Amino acid sequence: MPKRWSYEATLILLLTVGFGLSFMDRANTSIMMPLIAEEFHPTYGEAGLAISIVGFTWGAFIFFGGALSDRWGRRRVLIPATLVYSTTQWLMGLTSSIHQMIFTRGFMGAGEGTYLASCNPWVVEESKPTRRGLNIGIVYLG
Repeated sequence: MPKRWSYEATLILLLTVGFGLSFMDRANTSIMMPLIAEEFHPTYGEAGLAISIVGFTWGAFIFFGGALSDRWGRRRVLIPATLVYSTTQWLMGLTSSIHQMIFTRGFMGAGEGTYLASCNPWVVEESKPTRRGLNIGIVYLG
């Protein structure tokens, strides 16, 4: 009898897609900055901040997201974090100034940092011991 698709495989697939979508947005903004600059006319400092603010808030919220995830559970933190960064990705398309973009991307980094802090321990907890490193690598491949 063929082996059925496991919970572990489903979880890894979903977390990989989530991490991949968050990465695409982080990468696309730097690639698209010349076109964004034509629209919003930012200074070099504002353009740099619009790109880097995600990394600043992402790094800060990894700590908070990890603590919340340990206290309330992985799923209860990961799902709202996904909603935050997904909503802010949508809101990016509605921004009408570089300052709105910087503000929106700050929240995006908070959601993505919290997502990652919940994602990693969940992968470790749900993976077989012989596949933990492989599964984390697959998620990061996303």
